[in-house]
Amino acid sequence: MSMTKDLFGTPVEPGLEGRTIDRRFGSDLDDSGWLMGGVGDRLRRLIGNARLLKFFILFFLLIALLAARLFYLQIVRGAYYKNISEGNRIRTEEIKANRGLIYDRNKNLLVENIPEFYLVITKAELPTEKYNPEDLARLSMRVAAVFGTSTQGIFDRMASSETPYSYQPQILAENITVSQAVAFETAPDFWQGLTIRTRGRRHYLSDISLSHALGYLGKITDNEWQTRRDDGYALDDYIGKTGLEIQYEDLLKGKKGQREVEVDSMGQENDLIAEEPPQVGQSLVLSIDANLQAVAARALENSVKKAQAQKGALVAINPQNGEILALISYPFYNNNDFVSGISVEQYNQLINDPAQPLFFRPIAGTYPPGSTIKPVMALAGLEDGVITENTTVSSVGGIWVDKWYFPDWKAGGHGSTNVKKALADSVNTFFYYLGGGYEDFDGLGLDKIRHYLIGWGLTKPTGIDLPGEAEGFLPTQAWKETVKKEPWYIGDTYHLAIGQGDALATPLQIANYTAMIANDGILYKPKILRATIDPASGAETYVKKEVLDGLKADPNNLRIVQEGMRQTVTTGSARSLSTLSFKVAGKTGTAQAGGDAANHGWFTCYAPYEAPEIAVTVLIENGGGGDVTAVPVARQVLEAWWAARE
Repeated sequence: MSMTKDLFGTPVEPGLEGRTIDRRFGSDLDDSGWLMGGVGDRLRRLIGNARLLKFFILFFLLIALLAARLFYLQIVRGAYYKNISEGNRIRTEEIKANRGLIYDRNKNLLVENIPEFYLVITKAELPTEKYNPEDLARLSMRVAAVFGTSTQGIFDRMASSETPYSYQPQILAENITVSQAVAFETAPDFWQGLTIRTRGRRHYLSDISLSHALGYLGKITDNEWQTRRDDGYALDDYIGKTGLEIQYEDLLKGKKGQREVEVDSMGQENDLIAEEPPQVGQSLVLSIDANLQAVAARALENSVKKAQAQKGALVAINPQNGEILALISYPFYNNNDFVSGISVEQYNQLINDPAQPLFFRPIAGTYPPGSTIKPVMALAGLEDGVITENTTVSSVGGIWVDKWYFPDWKAGGHGSTNVKKALADSVNTFFYYLGGGYEDFDGLGLDKIRHYLIGWGLTKPTGIDLPGEAEGFLPTQAWKETVKKEPWYIGDTYHLAIGQGDALATPLQIANYTAMIANDGILYKPKILRATIDPASGAETYVKKEVLDGLKADPNNLRIVQEGMRQTVTTGSARSLSTLSFKVAGKTGTAQAGGDAANHGWFTCYAPYEAPEIAVTVLIENGGGGDVTAVPVARQVLEAWWAARE
């Protein structure tokens, strides 16, 4: 008879098939399969404990969750975290490009770049656990102590970011010395997230009278960065703020380079992986003559002070192409003060100065033109046929219109006056007739005056390549009725005809129409940029001259006006220039400033008379008569220009 065997191969006696013996534990199994006795009984008692059962369930749940999380991190998101890890290992740094240089027309260097160390913080590289006010305050104190800056200012910049994890570097300290840089580098473990970088700092070599034209750089603001971030700007960049620096920002700034470096866990560089060098910005060659500019600036300053005034402006332009030879606004300011951030005290002093040294008068200041408007008024009358070369008016000291009297500047008048004499001696009566008419003489009238003056450049910017140019202004009947709540009177037309009243022009506009008369009727767009220089090849690209849309004048009428302006120098109000070794034509002017303020002194001229190469316009604000204050300035400018020309 065969015998049944248990799980271990042991024979089981007949009748005991329902019971087996656990050979390892020495215990029997009951009918339900539980161990009986020994270890079996003990396990049954333990497992029967509800709390232990819960523990086992929780334990297995945690194991399952951990496995699921590992699967998610390593399989589902593995590629993402690999990139993050690689980003921490490889750091991309930008390399600042040097801005282009700026030269005058004779290649005298006006603006250069000086190497400079500066300190930046990249908040994404700060240890996360240290990004709290207490640790930032301690770091701020350490930075301020090493670099000699304000602790509060450093702290404010560290804590000002929208997010503590910004990868945009922010400047903490500038103009760092070599010894400060060494002190920084000897304790790199302390400075995690801080880096010393190098760049070219702008330095203006030119006479400070060029500060308005050149402008200056300033730290990019948050708004500017938001607007231009797609152009490659960073929060530690400088950007043109005024003058040529902002006008030609895109040419001057160049193109940044970049380098990829391997860094350790502390952010310290281990190895250079790749580098793309920056591209230097284009250099500018200006039409400005730096030597002439300096002479003109000193002459203008001396005349303003002599007149016990505070402000003045000067423009010198080439009538043959519109190139600006000198451009001066007085008082001056020093644009180097703005290079690394002007102090609050200095800035407040500038903006609160009643003389407004930051105001760019030649292009942004608008003034009654006074008698400097008479050459274009004369040309308008000749073009329209209201007068001819032989038309005469009797000047007896002024004219009466009902109960209102409109005087000449000379008591008793100038006698019989034609257009040339009217220009030479600045005879108001002639221009009263010409502008508004008198008795049986029909003048131009307001609408025609506006037509011609607008056609020769008033009421609209000249388009010079500098920011902030003003338009000028010519009144209308509707404007006066709306703004002044008064009707237009014949006296308003008379005042307009002699450059008084509500008419306004910039010194540049007056210089430009003076140049137009000088060159036989071509109105050029003024330009201060003469050429650009490619930094790689050194090739120069010259700016082409550009003719503005404007009214064309008959050459014979232009000749008549030119002869009248020449007589201003030979027999008229600018006779002091008649002793020069070359011929000059011009027009003096004295404009009422309103209220109790002293008159503005004007003079505009060109030379040589036969073949003009320069036109000069001078304004002495509240300086009195132009023949006394402005003519001497023009003389010194013309003498310096002639000497350099020879």
